[in-house]
Amino acid sequence: MLTILLLTAGYIDWRYRKIPLAMILLLLLYALLWSPVSFYERITGFFVGAIPAFCLAAATDKIKGGDVKFLTALGAAAGMTCFVQTLLFTTLYAVVYTMISEKKSVPLAFCVLLGWLTLKCVMVRV
Repeated sequence: MLTILLLTAGYIDWRYRKIPLAMILLLLLYALLWSPVSFYERITGFFVGAIPAFCLAAATDKIKGGDVKFLTALGAAAGMTCFVQTLLFTTLYAVVYTMISEKKSVPLAFCVLLGWLTLKCVMVRV
């Protein structure tokens, strides 16, 4: 279910450069009701997503409010461990995207989707 939410958010962000509030609310609902990770993982994932993203948004103009809310909700849904691993791949894809496209902004949800799918493929093979 989380993969379907990320596929939808990634497509919308790629196409329209916006992450709808409905997607963020669905991620939070998933985190509250269906997430298989422990409560501790969800809470720490929430803060690991929220605090750095908020600080980055406050310090620079590179990340917007929708991205902060998206990362916070994803951290709560995926749990801290999986979220941090996903962000490692996400960062790689975001850097490659900026080098190839030469654009100033990155569709974050799309890069997160690629990071998530890469992590899932790597975990299946290990």
